[in-house]
Amino acid sequence: METTQLRERVGRVPIYPWALASYPMLQLLAHNIFEVEPLDAVRPLLLSLAGATLMFFLLTALFGNKNVAALVLGTVLILFFSYGHLYQYLKENPVAGFIIGRHRYLVTAYVVALISGIWIAVRNAFKVSSATPWLNILAIGLVVAPVVQISDHFLSLGTASRASSVAADSLAESVKPPAEELRDIYYIVLDEYMRGDALKRDMGYDNSEFLQELEELGFYIADCSRSNYSGTILSLTSSLNMDYIPKLHARLADRGLAPDDLFVLLRLNSVRSQLETWGYKTVAFQTAFEWADWRDADFYLFAGRTSLDLRRFSPLEVLFIETTAAKVLLDGQYILAITGPDEVNFRFGAHVEHQRNILDRLPTISSITDPTFTFAHILIPHSPYVFGPDGQLRTDPGFYSGDHSGPVNEDYLRSGYTGQVAFVNDRILEIVEVIISDSEPQPIIIIQGDHGLQDENRIQILNAYYFPGEAKKRLYSDISPVNTFRILFDEYFGTELGLLPDRSYGLGDRINEVADASPLCNTDA
Repeated sequence: METTQLRERVGRVPIYPWALASYPMLQLLAHNIFEVEPLDAVRPLLLSLAGATLMFFLLTALFGNKNVAALVLGTVLILFFSYGHLYQYLKENPVAGFIIGRHRYLVTAYVVALISGIWIAVRNAFKVSSATPWLNILAIGLVVAPVVQISDHFLSLGTASRASSVAADSLAESVKPPAEELRDIYYIVLDEYMRGDALKRDMGYDNSEFLQELEELGFYIADCSRSNYSGTILSLTSSLNMDYIPKLHARLADRGLAPDDLFVLLRLNSVRSQLETWGYKTVAFQTAFEWADWRDADFYLFAGRTSLDLRRFSPLEVLFIETTAAKVLLDGQYILAITGPDEVNFRFGAHVEHQRNILDRLPTISSITDPTFTFAHILIPHSPYVFGPDGQLRTDPGFYSGDHSGPVNEDYLRSGYTGQVAFVNDRILEIVEVIISDSEPQPIIIIQGDHGLQDENRIQILNAYYFPGEAKKRLYSDISPVNTFRILFDEYFGTELGLLPDRSYGLGDRINEVADASPLCNTDA
């Protein structure tokens, strides 16, 4: 009897508010586990739990009943953490042509809901106590799903990495490198950088001066180039493994891995593996995206920010904040008044540091005495549009307060995107001039967009090659990334990989639908 009573008492202890406080961050991490640094979830998770604990004690003192306090707190947490999600949904889905997703409407509705929730909890204090065990069970069940998903990710990551590393050396043809000194190789990916004719046609921006200066430095511009895929992970995995995704899925299957483990072949790719067997040292940069960070590179150039750095918010934390009621503040000028114009907006401090780290340290790699293969994934001109044409940080939140940290309208899109194109153009020219002048023998440099911006230009990309010697003659105007390293290996290392058909697959990362190839390009646009 005493045991039963003890079990009932324990069951009536309200623990569901802490489950509700932890669920939003855990679910967000589980949903984005391939794209973020998991440690970035620690700080918001701890703050959510600490905030819930503090509010629980305050509400208990106010109402004199812990069960009522827990129900009020649960109501507050649900409203707070759901606000950004509902706001975004209503903004993107008008009702009868009317956009309900506006703060002035939603804030009013949420205040009414909060007052109603408090009134119901106070008026039904006795019933609230009997409902506590069921609320505990429901909330705990809610948390279990993302915890299992996160745990499964780390277990499969370890298995996939081990299986891939064992077989990595066989993914590319192994040929003894030439006896002469090996050239440094730079693979510079400018995220979402579209082709010159598409820039002029769709953005009204003339990029010819930049392309001409690259040509004067000795670059070949593939002015009809298209990406093989319209998304970053598929595009980079394909180019760095010199093959199309269905073939890469087959490789994974041969090693007992699932298609979802494709990201492993982005880190432990054929190009990197083969170059390392030939004596190259790998150089990579911190990007804050889990799937793009080669932390096991010989030289991993850290941006100097840790996941718990109190000065900056990570991309995951930015996304988390935007799903909460703090979205009201983020969409206004209030945060700027707190952080100061020099910081632009605290949401993008880490992003700015990561891009500057890559741009500032790329020219120094030639000082490494060993031959190097450098992978630099620069998230420019991709949004958020925080860099102006001169590199100064933008203080107008219209450039990054729209959907998914994007611009608020088409005018801001054009100005923000082309401004970052102009900025990265200047920096890339400075960087490659230093690399070329400081390298002996002459380096190999590839500057490539992983995909374009949107709609028809989504697969139309910048593609520029600095291939010293006779290899430049093998390049052609519509070469796609899947053949980039095939030509490089054949010309500089004596392999016989040959070329694959240059195909581009449809929007949305579909891998079974070839995009319309006509017209291929229009350089006079």
